[in-house]
Amino acid sequence: MSSRGKFIVIEGIDGAGTTTQAAMLAGALSERGLTCLNTREPSDGPVGVLIRSLLEKQITPLREVYGDEWAERVTLSLLFAADREDHLSRTVSPALSAGAWVVSDRYFHSTCAYQMRDRESLDWIIELHRHSLIPDITFFIDLDPKESLDRIEKRKSAEGKTEGDLFETLDQLKRIRSAYMETITRLRERGDRLEIIDGCPDKDSVHTAILRALTPLLP
Repeated sequence: MSSRGKFIVIEGIDGAGTTTQAAMLAGALSERGLTCLNTREPSDGPVGVLIRSLLEKQITPLREVYGDEWAERVTLSLLFAADREDHLSRTVSPALSAGAWVVSDRYFHSTCAYQMRDRESLDWIIELHRHSLIPDITFFIDLDPKESLDRIEKRKSAEGKTEGDLFETLDQLKRIRSAYMETITRLRERGDRLEIIDGCPDKDSVHTAILRALTPLLP
């Protein structure tokens, strides 16, 4: 019987390169002979598809429906939690049980950072996920919000887009980075393993830093 795989999460504000780094890490693990699954949140499941439609404004943003951004954050937190449980049951847990290493582009840390309003709301979101699987290690790619926004604008231009998603503004990116830092502090206090990686260098340097920090877990 195969031994259980490892669950690795890549986090960061928009533009930090989480998708790129998750793919590079999954490729590097595969090259080392490990069975590896590269996945993401929101997932491709039914709830995840709904969330992406909301974030990409294909559906009227909930803050416009409610006239209240905080009410939107509460609803999104619950939707993300539902998608997360579906993602774990449908994809992550079966792969881990089969011995695969799973690399996820985002997990519940994103919900904590993107949807929190204050310490009380962070407590609520953490409690909402108290039965969720804790990653073996989480990497937060730290990037200055101004650099992040610059990368987002370049990406939008390359893709021919004129409008970003709900969180792609400088004020939102600053808020989210600060919330990530508070989330990391809280989760480290309870024993979660989180590593902060400088996201300013080129993508290969960031990848090397992630691999270096991951070394103790490699077989």
